Amino acid sequence: MVLKSRQKLWHKIALSWVTIIVLTLFAILLANGVYKIYKKNLNATKKADYAQAELAKVVERQKSISKDLEHIKTSAGIEEELRRKFDVSKAGEHLLVIVDKEVEPEAPTKKESWWQSLWRKLVE
Repeated sequence: MVLKSRQKLWHKIALSWVTIIVLTLFAILLANGVYKIYKKNLNATKKADYAQAELAKVVERQKSISKDLEHIKTSAGIEEELRRKFDVSKAGEHLLVIVDKEVEPEAPTKKESWWQSLWRKLVE
């Protein structure tokens, strides 16, 4: 008998509005924490993907620079770079400059308002 009365008391407490409200608030707080962790994880994943892409660009750039460096170490590479950067030539070489025909820019046409065109027609 005492056991049944204790069970009824616990059922009353467990199913009371106060207990349901407290448990609901606890569930909301727990869900809020989980959501914040999810957002941080999503942000960290995006940053990691961006970092991987940047690393790939840097590695590709490093390969390109090392390839250019190997080319410059040769005498032909040194000569090519000197010609490209400083516009020099060997003795006996001549420079041929091709100049395109200059195109005269068209005179800009001035648009008249309808008052100006009417006035011009009356005056002429």
